[in-house]
Amino acid sequence: MFFVFRMLFALILTGWIWHPCMSRADTIILSAATTTSAEFPEAVAESLARMAKSPDESHRLILQGSFAPSATIKINWWGKGDLTVSGMALLDGSQLPHEAETIFMAGRNLTLKKCRFVNSQGHAVIVGGRSDRYAIEGCSFEDCQQSAIHVWNDPHAIRVERHQRGVISGNRIKRFNLKKAKWRNDAITVFDQRVTISRNFISDSPTECNGIRAMGRDNVIERNVIKNVSRDDAGGIYLWGGPHASLFRGNIVRWNHIIGASRGIYLDDGTSGTKVQENVVQGSSFCAIFMGGGRSNMVQRNVIDRAPVFVHIDSRCLGWDSRPDYAGIAAESVRRLREALMDPAGAKILQERYPDLQQITKEGLTVKVCGRPESNLVRENFVRSVERNWELMDFSAAIQTDFHALNKLSEPNVIEQDEDLPKIVPDHSE
Repeated sequence: MFFVFRMLFALILTGWIWHPCMSRADTIILSAATTTSAEFPEAVAESLARMAKSPDESHRLILQGSFAPSATIKINWWGKGDLTVSGMALLDGSQLPHEAETIFMAGRNLTLKKCRFVNSQGHAVIVGGRSDRYAIEGCSFEDCQQSAIHVWNDPHAIRVERHQRGVISGNRIKRFNLKKAKWRNDAITVFDQRVTISRNFISDSPTECNGIRAMGRDNVIERNVIKNVSRDDAGGIYLWGGPHASLFRGNIVRWNHIIGASRGIYLDDGTSGTKVQENVVQGSSFCAIFMGGGRSNMVQRNVIDRAPVFVHIDSRCLGWDSRPDYAGIAAESVRRLREALMDPAGAKILQERYPDLQQITKEGLTVKVCGRPESNLVRENFVRSVERNWELMDFSAAIQTDFHALNKLSEPNVIEQDEDLPKIVPDHSE
């Protein structure tokens, strides 16, 4: 009896006393055996409210079983301590309203991991609210009407800190954009800065959307496998600049394997200051590497197998006869860069972080200068079964661009049919 009392006392001290939905003081378990699908969203909210009473401590919310909620599950956490929401739970979105997300999450020090999402009626997971130090890891997504992971956060603030804001890693995404929307509902969309998107496996959406879309600064897209996604004007990995192009810099696309995309790696609408290195791109139906009007991009040591065109570069930021509205987008991009560089604190951060901006003078902050597709570096690449190495296009009849003079475009190395593609570039699987 004394031994039992000692054990009970020890359990109380360490917080391991059992509760119907709690296995220790900082862990709450929500199980389908005790929580119905209808109750589930409210049960999550109640659990988070209980944890928020100790915001400086780390907490875990463990989900067990299958749930088909009829309302969005909201996970908000702004404590200093970590919150991890995990489990092998199946979250079936079939009972949700049309276009409603399965989970909306916002907060700080927040991780969602090892959950399975099926039949999402909208985006499966949305991250918003200027979240920081968030992660989505080891989840699986199948049959999403819209995106699997949709991050709409804060890409604009110019900050000194360089900590990693978000991680999206080790997820499996199969069949997304079942709505077949054009230029929407990518498997992973990130509108943020300092996010790492890595080791995800994305497949089976031959629609006019992208495997991964990144919009912002200093994002890293690496070690992903993307197979049989995109058609027409879309890509396996897509970066967008548009009116933000002059400031959305410092992105890295490396060590990815893209198979069967329309445009393998797509740097659209003035995307600049991006490194595209050591990717394997196979079976692109339109173009392997596409640069739409950007500057100061590096395309190095990539392997291209089977594509009509290796690299496309155009001058859309200088003028586009069929899109006269685009002149306003290019001008807005330069205006935003000028405004940022006129602020001494912002200019110092930007010019230290992106050295190519040091070369732009105050007088040079014009569309005529900043809109030129120049200082792109293409070198040490490998191609096999590529019809043309270059597609260099002026989009305005009034402009004649000497692309080879403005950029350093080295002819790629031709590789033999029997060469093992992954062995041509270094192995970064670990």
